[in-house]
Amino acid sequence: MGAKELDLSGLGVANKLHWRKRRGAEEISLPGQWGAKEHDPSQWLVTLPAKPTEPPGVGGALRRAAAYVGAELPGKLSGLPESLGQLTQLQSLKLSGNELTGLPEFLGQLTQLQTLDLSGNQLTVLPECLGQFTQLQTLDLSGNQLAALPECLGQFTQLQTLDLSGNRLTALPECLGQLMQLQTLDLSRNQLTALPERLGQLMQLQALDLSRNQLTALPERLGQFTQLQTLDLSGNQLAALPECLGQLTQLQTLDLSDNQLTALPQRLGQLGWLQLLKLSGNHLTALPEWLGQFPWLRSLHLSCNRLTSLPEWLGQSTWLQSLVLSRNRLTVLPEWLGRLTELESLDLRDNQLTALPESLGGLKRLRSLDLCNNRLKAIPGSLGRLTELESLDLGGNQLTALPESLGGLKRLRSLNLSQNRLTALPESLDQIPQLRDLGLSHEEFASLPDSVLHQVPLAGLDLSHRGLTTVPPWVSKLAKLQSLNLSQNLLTSLPESLGRLKRLKSLDLSSNRLTTLPESFGELVALESLDIDGNKLEALPAQLAELKNLNRLYLGSRKYGGNPLVTLPPFIENLRKLRALAASDLQLTLAPH
Repeated sequence: MGAKELDLSGLGVANKLHWRKRRGAEEISLPGQWGAKEHDPSQWLVTLPAKPTEPPGVGGALRRAAAYVGAELPGKLSGLPESLGQLTQLQSLKLSGNELTGLPEFLGQLTQLQTLDLSGNQLTVLPECLGQFTQLQTLDLSGNQLAALPECLGQFTQLQTLDLSGNRLTALPECLGQLMQLQTLDLSRNQLTALPERLGQLMQLQALDLSRNQLTALPERLGQFTQLQTLDLSGNQLAALPECLGQLTQLQTLDLSDNQLTALPQRLGQLGWLQLLKLSGNHLTALPEWLGQFPWLRSLHLSCNRLTSLPEWLGQSTWLQSLVLSRNRLTVLPEWLGRLTELESLDLRDNQLTALPESLGGLKRLRSLDLCNNRLKAIPGSLGRLTELESLDLGGNQLTALPESLGGLKRLRSLNLSQNRLTALPESLDQIPQLRDLGLSHEEFASLPDSVLHQVPLAGLDLSHRGLTTVPPWVSKLAKLQSLNLSQNLLTSLPESLGRLKRLKSLDLSSNRLTTLPESFGELVALESLDIDGNKLEALPAQLAELKNLNRLYLGSRKYGGNPLVTLPPFIENLRKLRALAASDLQLTLAPH
């Protein structure tokens, strides 16, 4: 048989096994979403007989691949047909997303394989017959249950990509050091506590992922990966780093986040090509001066450390495009921050800032600014000069007023003002033509300015946690609103005028005191998600049957206590697009009609 590629990944009900019609097929595949509307139904065959351990049609279909176009294949593979071993010219085999617990010996007959994908199965061991795959270039074993690797792995001398992520490996065999052609090695999400010395022989390695293991130290031979461009060591238990990391002079991406580092070795300053450096989630209280010497550094992540101030020399990093400083202990920002004129994203949330420097207005390229959960009582008017800004989060501060200069943020699309002490909004908000999402939860002012209501095309509005007893009448005037959050208030009824929101797709009314819903809800024809959990509703209006686009309906949950509904209304069956229904403590999933 002349087949070169076989894809049996993720078999599900009504998937199709598809070949070209001519003899000597080049491809055999099982695409997950193919259906009769995309292929001539007359070309699909009826289900073929098969063994109990394989979906109907697999064995016979493989033996007659040159003659048949396709076969229906219900279920997932828990075993492989012996006929698979006859495809001796096969170069690519994809078996991902099945239920394989082991591999048969006859698989070793596929000696021409270059690509083998076994990801997302339930494999616990690998047979020695895999050592026959001496032509293999790509091997994906991710998402299985492997606790150990066979020595035959060292025979894959042509291997360039090896993915072992998401298994249960506690140690690695020394034979991995024989994979001299390996360029990409993913060992993330295992239980490794140490690395073998011979791993340092992988001189061609360009990408190494060791994240989310249990490493406490790194071997000095790691410095021999002189071709390495990407190194991920995040999510381990490293308290210190070896100086040898400074020898990785080709490194462009280094992730050291979520470890226990208190300091960084001086020789890391030799990584002159570094573009992305992640140091989040460590115990750093100060930053080394060499951090300001990377000419190509574009993104620096320092969140979740113990920084109380920023050093002056960091102002020399004028090439930075993204700076993450969230969840530290910063109380003040230096004026030199305004010199980072290439910044596009600045994250300062969850600090202890009480004021902002005027120089922030000099960040002309800034697109995202997150200042939420600080102690700001005012913001400088210079922020209005950030003409490229698209997202501004000021939530969780102590602001009592906003400057009119915010009207200069012509590109702003998202503005979060929740959990402040605002009593009014600036009239200039009507000068922000692209504003779509506005967060106002926990705020006490009575209304939006009339000019904002008529000129700003708001698509999202958050009025949760405001102690509202009635819905403000101006809400019904937001004709382009698509998402409305009125949860966690004291509402006992809703105005019929809400039915005017013809574009509304998501409505959250959870945790109020509603006893009825207005009949006008039947006019919300675009509504896709409705949450009325945690109210006092005893019945639902029949007009809800008109919500033909509704696919999520939340009537009750353990979190909010549900509603005193006795039965589900019969019109539920007419909501043909409904996929998720939450009632009391139950989560029901409705099959599509």
